[in-house]
Amino acid sequence: MTECVLKQINGAIATLTLNRPEKLNALNYDVHRPATLGQFQG
Repeated sequence: MTECVLKQINGAIATLTLNRPEKLNALNYDVHRPATLGQFQG
């Protein structure tokens, strides 16, 4: 299974890329769940 959100950190900048082309990158629970996005809270 591929990751729904690709994460890249460059210094103080975090880039999140949605990776669900088969669903037109629509958001679902896996994309916005706290475990996925919580690691980027500063």
